[in-house]
Amino acid sequence: MVAAPSSSLSGYGLREATRSSHRQLAIRHLRLHAFVPRLHMEAAIALAARAAFDTDDDRNIMTRLAHDMKASQFVLPPVVILERIGIAGRTRARRMAARAIIDRLDKKLSTAMADPLQNDPELGQSRLAWLRRWPQSKSVGGLNGILDRLDFVRALSLPPKLGEDIYAARLFRFAREGGVAAIDLIEDFGEQRRIATVATQVGELKTLLTDAAIAAFEDLTGQLLSRSKNRQERSGLASKAPVGRPDCNVRRHH
Repeated sequence: MVAAPSSSLSGYGLREATRSSHRQLAIRHLRLHAFVPRLHMEAAIALAARAAFDTDDDRNIMTRLAHDMKASQFVLPPVVILERIGIAGRTRARRMAARAIIDRLDKKLSTAMADPLQNDPELGQSRLAWLRRWPQSKSVGGLNGILDRLDFVRALSLPPKLGEDIYAARLFRFAREGGVAAIDLIEDFGEQRRIATVATQVGELKTLLTDAAIAAFEDLTGQLLSRSKNRQERSGLASKAPVGRPDCNVRRHH
């Protein structure tokens, strides 16, 4: 029991310091850490980067970040600050992924990743745009066009296991950006992001062009076999003598 008249409690909850003092008391009792941006922002961004390691979805990042901050005994900051932390963490996660890709490239190869973005006077477009637009026609010319592109990609000699040490969804995002972004937009990316985007796109194109070449070859082979079969059937029909038809040149003798 509280040994005080009820009238003395009427204004207690209205005291300016009540909420703050109770909050501090609860924090100490629960052994939590009050979030102080100048002291804890770096640690929080590191948690956000981990939360964004395999996703760019804002909801997933914020859910994971809140969970990890609670697990680290932090009192969650206001939503505005929490969103700022999440954005910074996602940016850091992207940079870490780009750095992991670039670390697998030597200096010469990193520099060569600028070549597909340069305009080629003979093609009238950049090499990357040319690579993206491989022939779709099932013809010998179409197959040769695919093989020309495949030769260019293979000549770059990218490491066969490029990006295997980063999450597949993050690697896919780089490749997807490289596949749809305008060339001048990619050129405006930061250096690390630009190199990582071009490298992953070229790596994906190597697989796509190989599949396209196999499909075109199989289709052309099928066409040749079909034509050969048709010729054989026509030749066989032409060589067969008519059956059941009397020879008009044979005279009957009575």
